Amino acid sequence: MDSVSVAIARLKRLNDIGLAPAVFQDVPAKFINQFRQRCVAESTRILPIARVLLTQGVNVREVVIRLKIGKTTLYDALRESDREPQQS
Repeated sequence: MDSVSVAIARLKRLNDIGLAPAVFQDVPAKFINQFRQRCVAESTRILPIARVLLTQGVNVREVVIRLKIGKTTLYDALRESDREPQQS
């Protein structure tokens, strides 16, 4: 159920942006799927590293520079991981 809530929240954020549907009309579906997979893989790769750096007192700006990501990407990955149920 949590994954459904996360998906709904993502769709709402996209709707809030207000992009016209025609923006991605010429982008092949294969490219969009590859991009989605890459985003998931990237966030799972950077998240543990980012958490360690942040707990060591490295500021957010330095973390994003070291990991070569944007602040928004980092914040989104951290927010999504906080929403996921913890496995024990």
